[in-house]
Amino acid sequence: MRNSEVIPLLRLSLDPKKGDPRVADTLIRISERVAKLHGLDAPQRIETTGKDGGPIETKQTEPDFDKLTLDELLQYEELHRKAHGLPTREAEYHVIDEGPNTRKWYAAQRAAETQLATSPGTS
Repeated sequence: MRNSEVIPLLRLSLDPKKGDPRVADTLIRISERVAKLHGLDAPQRIETTGKDGGPIETKQTEPDFDKLTLDELLQYEELHRKAHGLPTREAEYHVIDEGPNTRKWYAAQRAAETQLATSPGTS
């Protein structure tokens, strides 16, 4: 049973014993709980502070781009531009990324080299 189903049953079971002060206290607590569950109370403002009531300290760390490969850095740049609504590198610099000696060409060369190196029967 959920709280919303149990609370009316508790109230009904305690109703005949209203003269007992403990029952009255229990009924008040049940009513307060119902009000809180249904959001009937005024919202409470909670302020969170840092050490000794001061501001909350946050630590910002800068990303370590040295750990990324060139391809990863280029992907990061494209994603950053897209997320911020900036034009892509190709659109901004009018780069044509086709043909020899371009990023796509070098990526295809690396893929072919990797495939040859991992193929069985090659040395």
